[in-house]
Amino acid sequence: MFAKKISLPAYRRNVQRACMALGRKGEIPQHCHTAMADNGDFVVYLGPDIIGRLLPGQYEGFEE
Repeated sequence: MFAKKISLPAYRRNVQRACMALGRKGEIPQHCHTAMADNGDFVVYLGPDIIGRLLPGQYEGFEE
């Protein structure tokens, strides 16, 4: 199988918007991870803590 291509600028904008939605400033923290939740949310987490979340329809597509 081939890996999906990702538009890095769109991905970074989603991470930044998700973090800002939960009250963080505009910076993207180092070593954060992302995932798509079962309900379709775009989630950003740092260790065990969720630091950002966008509902479906609030994030832009980043897979090409």
